[in-house]
Amino acid sequence: TVERVSDLRWSHNSIRATFANGDHKGASVDTLIDGLVSGSVDPLKDERLYLFVARLEGELVSFNNRRLYALKECQRRCPERVVCVCVRVVPLDPVTVKFLLAYTTENKGTSVEMYSRPSK
Repeated sequence: TVERVSDLRWSHNSIRATFANGDHKGASVDTLIDGLVSGSVDPLKDERLYLFVARLEGELVSFNNRRLYALKECQRRCPERVVCVCVRVVPLDPVTVKFLLAYTTENKGTSVEMYSRPSK
């Protein structure tokens, strides 16, 4: 499926400035942005830029936050273009979504604290 990058959302609050994995490992996000802006990198032809997304609460949310950042930055710098990318939509079943939204452990589930609700 082809989607406008303006219609996609991030799944993280913050990202690193360099890629940690894959074909871009060790490269800066800025290098990818430069290639997108110059046109030397085509997000519809370069399979390395295809994004995995999930539909969550009506939005398409990317698993690939640095690539999405580069694509959105290209769109920002080149407003005359409509930047699109190929996405692979990964289905999420409701039980998995509920689990992930409720997964708040900060210690991999090795302990839990009990609290009481305030009385009404």
